[in-house]
Parts: sequence; structure tokens; C-alpha cells
Amino acid sequence: MEPSTKRLRIDKATRSIKKMDNSLYNALRLIYVDSIFVLEIGQLWPELLLLANFRCGLWYTPNNKFHSTGYFKSTDGHYSNWSFNTSRLNLHVAQIAGHRGCCMIIDSMRKGKRFPDSMSKTIPIWTCVLNRAIRNYFMRHSFADSAEAFKSTRLGTWEQREDRLIDWALVV
Repeated sequence: MEPSTKRLRIDKATRSIKKMDNSLYNALRLIYVDSIFVLEIGQLWPELLLLANFRCGLWYTPNNKFHSTGYFKSTDGHYSNWSFNTSRLNLHVAQIAGHRGCCMIIDSMRKGKRFPDSMSKTIPIWTCVLNRAIRNYFMRHSFADSAEAFKSTRLGTWEQREDRLIDWALVV
């Protein structure tokens, strides 16, 4: 048998395996397995409020297990579409997270990705914009001390270091 014939057979076998992996059964099975994981997280940390991303996160557990939902559309953070959509402010999610100190947003992703786009792009943009809006509010209303305290305790380390990045880049 020639090497090219073997290669064709291997390619055909590989395609066949991929088709089996993409079957409806396997898709539903993965949703089921993931839903068990979400329920376990909810049982391990009952104080942690679970919020479903309305786009796909509701698949992962019965509605009564979620405290609320949010609506984070992954295309808001796609390359060359870096925008902030004011029609999906999700202020209730910010209030829940602020009141409790944290929450967990449940979402899905397509096979082959490490994180859903909503988690790697949309939600980080959303949190940054809301944090800056709150800081700006404090600054506009002459709560300079409160704004500085807010900045040092609530914003992430990247935000706290942002002012220094320009100076550091000039040194290089």
C-alpha cells in the first residue's frame, strides 16, 4: 500500500471521529456534565450567587438555581468591534456583585476555546467601563477621597498601575 493511500485512510478516520464528537448526543451530554459542575459549585459555595448569561448560560441548570441573569453578547468584544453597548448595561449584575462582593456568571462556549468570548472580552470591558464610570461620578461630585479609596480597593491591579504604564514605557 502506498503512503498516500494510508494518509487518505487516516484522514478519513480522523474526519469520522470528529463527526462522532460533534454529534447531538455528545453536545447534550457535555451540557449535562457541565450542568452537574455548576450545581456542585452552587452547593460548595452557597453564598456565591450564580447568574446565567441569558444567551447560553441558562442551559446549565434549572432556572430556580440561578439568582438572576445577565445579557452579555460576545460580539461586543470581538476584534475590530471593541465597543460598549449601552442597551445591555446589566446594572443589576453590578449591583448584585457589589452588594455580595462577588458573583459567578455562567456561560457556554464553542468547542476548542479556553473561555467564552463573553468572559475573555465582553465582561472585562463591561467591568472596566462601570468601574471608571463610578470613579468619574465620585470625581464629579467632589468625593476625591472616596474616589481614591474606591480606586485602591475595588479596581484591579492593571487599573491601579495604568497611570504608571506610560512612564514605564518611556524608560525603555
